[in-house]
Amino acid sequence: MNAQLLARYELFRTRDLEEAREQVGRILSPHRLTSPNPRAAFDVRYQYVNLGDTSVMYAEYGGDVVIDPGALESFYLVGMPQAGKTLVHIAGQDIVSRPGYASVQSPTRPLRTTWLDGCRKLTVKIDRCALERHLAQLLGRPLDRPIEFEPLMNVERGPALSWRHMVDFLLSELSGNSALIATPEARRRIEELLMNALLTIQPHSYSDALTTPAGSAAPACIRRVEDYIAANPFQALTLQTLSQVAGVSPRSLQEGFKRYRGVSPIAFVTERRLELARRTLQEGRPHDSVTEVALRCGFFHLGRFAQSYKVRFGETPSETFRRASGRSR
Repeated sequence: MNAQLLARYELFRTRDLEEAREQVGRILSPHRLTSPNPRAAFDVRYQYVNLGDTSVMYAEYGGDVVIDPGALESFYLVGMPQAGKTLVHIAGQDIVSRPGYASVQSPTRPLRTTWLDGCRKLTVKIDRCALERHLAQLLGRPLDRPIEFEPLMNVERGPALSWRHMVDFLLSELSGNSALIATPEARRRIEELLMNALLTIQPHSYSDALTTPAGSAAPACIRRVEDYIAANPFQALTLQTLSQVAGVSPRSLQEGFKRYRGVSPIAFVTERRLELARRTLQEGRPHDSVTEVALRCGFFHLGRFAQSYKVRFGETPSETFRRASGRSR
């Protein structure tokens, strides 16, 4: 990729690694940035454009560097070297990413990358919550675990070549004044296309479920329980109560939810209430608190709520509420 394609979106350029670390930490996450050759003459360049739930960036350091952010937590990265290579150590697995071979970095897996041989890289960042929402819509049910991708993607041939073509198209549109991405709705459509393609093309922890998605074929008793859960978001719900609503035995209801929704009825309730809690916290109402929201949404063990919330959304309830409260002032 020609670096000039994103030249109009230059974020910064510096020869100071510490300044680069601080600048990149603002758009990605705090991290350690070191070099095996600290006396090298670095020339760090970052170009960055945010579309909403996704961002595209071009980066080069002008020398070998080691970047250690740990777990990314709140976003995915698809890194495509245009020159040089990146050694990626992710959750105990080592891969080599070079031109034609992208690295796919999942937020729940600890990560360390080493940029070598004049590495220049194009990276697509995807918000974790947005990708999880998109997959849940495709599956027709809530997720019960994080999405974790296989870390290496061949973008030279096969299905993943389509991903690269989509990114190339997006770059060409960004480099000009294209009306195609001038509106929020148009950008949202492109983001959905990128997320859908990544989930379809690159193997991940839900790939099998995507090939046989649960959805509209669910029997009436399952849909009846789902409607009841939606209509009673604050009521204490037990398996016995839900089986009475469904008109089937608790065991039959368990088996039905596992078959058609991939989770147990109680896990389905928990997921819906986590989503409700997040929406409420994102409103940032001044008289609310994390404790009050948790209790209203049916979470009476606050420590367990905070842990489940962070696993699901990549941040604590307090972080969500604090950010929303700051916006509402």
